[in-house]
Amino acid sequence: MYGYLITNLNMQSSIWVLYLAYCGMSLAEIGILEGVYHATSIFGWFALSFMMQALGNNFNSGSEEALVYDSMKCLGREEHCMGVYGKLNVVIEISQGIATVPGGILAEYSYFSCYSACLAIGVLALLPVSFMTEIPCGSSGKETGGVRELVVRHFKNSIILSWVIIKSKSV
Repeated sequence: MYGYLITNLNMQSSIWVLYLAYCGMSLAEIGILEGVYHATSIFGWFALSFMMQALGNNFNSGSEEALVYDSMKCLGREEHCMGVYGKLNVVIEISQGIATVPGGILAEYSYFSCYSACLAIGVLALLPVSFMTEIPCGSSGKETGGVRELVVRHFKNSIILSWVIIKSKSV
């Protein structure tokens, strides 16, 4: 739960419009960027950053609920799933609410400081996640490894697949 508290201390979520206006963007440009955020299109450097955040949100969408359900199922306590997920959502909402105040204060002095703090919090949030292990549950009964091992295996497989695709195109 503490990991969710840290990851949802998103100070920039309440001041991003002010920051874009501060950078000299018109309301029309800000509106277009908001559309880009939801449609994940391309519109300069700001659009790229919005696209990355939107992709991250989409990858995260539903993962908390799935993690809670799978964990409760492995414990044989599926009936408690909604209660645990509800508590998790309370922690998320509280952390987002808490983040609004320091985000506004930091933005008053420096947008760079606010975004730097968001980056630092994001990196800190990776610490508890990197120590998670998948609960062995299912027909195989063997543990699939920790998050670090899964990420390394994913990137190795991606590099191998990319190499095979590039080689097949050059033939």
